[in-house]
Amino acid sequence: MEPPFTSESVDGGTLVRVACRLDADGTEALAREIDRLLRAGEHVVRLDLDAVTFISSAGIGALLAAHKNLRAAGGRLEVTTASPQVLGVFRLTRLDTLIGP
Repeated sequence: MEPPFTSESVDGGTLVRVACRLDADGTEALAREIDRLLRAGEHVVRLDLDAVTFISSAGIGALLAAHKNLRAAGGRLEVTTASPQVLGVFRLTRLDTLIGP
Protein backbone atom coordinates (compact mmCIF):
# COMPACT_ATOMS: atom_id res chain seq x y z
CA MET A 1 0.00 0.00 0.00
CA GLU A 2 1.32 3.42 -0.97
CA PRO A 3 1.79 5.89 1.91
CA PRO A 4 -0.93 8.55 2.11
CA PHE A 5 1.62 11.36 1.85
CA THR A 6 5.24 12.22 1.21
CA SER A 7 7.34 14.90 2.90
CA GLU A 8 10.35 16.77 1.57
CA SER A 9 12.36 19.80 2.63
CA VAL A 10 11.84 22.80 0.33
CA ASP A 11 12.39 26.55 0.63
CA GLY A 12 12.97 26.73 4.38
CA GLY A 13 10.17 24.39 5.31
CA THR A 14 8.65 21.00 4.67
CA LEU A 15 6.24 20.27 1.83
CA VAL A 16 3.78 17.47 2.58
CA ARG A 17 2.01 16.05 -0.48
CA VAL A 18 -1.22 14.44 0.68
CA ALA A 19 -2.68 11.61 -1.43
CA CYS A 20 -5.62 10.38 0.63
CA ARG A 21 -9.09 11.41 1.68
CA LEU A 22 -9.02 13.62 4.75
CA ASP A 23 -11.67 11.61 6.54
CA ALA A 24 -11.13 10.22 10.04
CA ASP A 25 -8.33 7.83 9.00
CA GLY A 26 -6.47 10.16 6.64
CA THR A 27 -6.80 13.05 9.04
CA GLU A 28 -5.29 11.06 11.89
CA ALA A 29 -2.29 10.07 9.77
CA LEU A 30 -1.73 13.66 8.60
CA ALA A 31 -2.04 15.03 12.14
CA ARG A 32 0.60 12.53 13.32
CA GLU A 33 2.95 13.60 10.50
CA ILE A 34 2.55 17.31 11.24
CA ASP A 35 3.08 16.64 14.94
CA ARG A 36 6.22 14.64 14.12
CA LEU A 37 7.55 17.51 12.01
CA LEU A 38 6.84 20.02 14.78
CA ARG A 39 8.60 17.85 17.38
CA ALA A 40 11.57 17.57 15.00
CA GLY A 41 11.86 21.36 15.01
CA GLU A 42 10.10 22.15 11.73
CA HIS A 43 8.02 25.30 11.98
CA VAL A 44 6.97 25.88 8.38
CA VAL A 45 4.73 23.19 6.93
CA ARG A 46 3.32 23.50 3.44
CA LEU A 47 0.54 21.17 2.28
CA ASP A 48 -0.13 20.10 -1.28
CA LEU A 49 -3.75 18.94 -1.22
CA ASP A 50 -4.16 18.65 -5.00
CA ALA A 51 -4.77 14.87 -4.81
CA VAL A 52 -7.29 15.11 -1.94
CA THR A 53 -10.81 14.42 -3.18
CA PHE A 54 -12.63 14.70 0.16
CA ILE A 55 -12.18 16.62 3.40
CA SER A 56 -14.47 16.03 6.39
CA SER A 57 -15.09 18.17 9.44
CA ALA A 58 -12.37 16.10 11.14
CA GLY A 59 -9.96 17.19 8.41
CA ILE A 60 -10.90 20.84 8.85
CA GLY A 61 -10.44 20.52 12.62
CA ALA A 62 -7.03 18.90 12.20
CA LEU A 63 -5.85 21.66 9.86
CA LEU A 64 -7.04 24.32 12.31
CA ALA A 65 -5.26 22.53 15.20
CA ALA A 66 -2.06 22.25 13.14
CA HIS A 67 -2.28 25.94 12.25
CA LYS A 68 -2.70 26.84 15.93
CA ASN A 69 0.16 24.59 17.09
CA LEU A 70 2.56 25.83 14.43
CA ARG A 71 1.72 29.47 15.16
CA ALA A 72 2.30 28.88 18.87
CA ALA A 73 5.77 27.58 17.94
CA GLY A 74 6.46 30.68 15.86
CA GLY A 75 5.79 28.96 12.55
CA ARG A 76 3.00 28.60 10.06
CA LEU A 77 0.88 26.17 8.07
CA GLU A 78 0.32 26.94 4.40
CA VAL A 79 -1.72 25.16 1.77
CA THR A 80 0.08 25.58 -1.54
CA THR A 81 -2.39 23.79 -3.82
CA ALA A 82 -5.73 22.09 -3.36
CA SER A 83 -8.18 20.10 -5.45
CA PRO A 84 -11.43 21.76 -6.56
CA GLN A 85 -13.32 19.74 -3.91
CA VAL A 86 -11.06 20.97 -1.12
CA LEU A 87 -11.07 24.55 -2.44
CA GLY A 88 -14.87 24.53 -2.34
CA VAL A 89 -14.88 23.48 1.32
CA PHE A 90 -12.14 26.01 2.16
CA ARG A 91 -14.16 28.83 0.58
CA LEU A 92 -17.38 27.75 2.27
CA THR A 93 -15.71 27.65 5.69
CA ARG A 94 -13.41 30.63 4.95
CA LEU A 95 -10.40 28.46 5.75
CA ASP A 96 -8.85 29.81 2.54
CA THR A 97 -8.43 33.19 4.27
CA LEU A 98 -6.46 31.58 7.09
CA ILE A 99 -4.13 29.05 5.45
CA GLY A 100 -4.53 29.58 1.68
CA PRO A 101 -4.16 28.65 -1.13
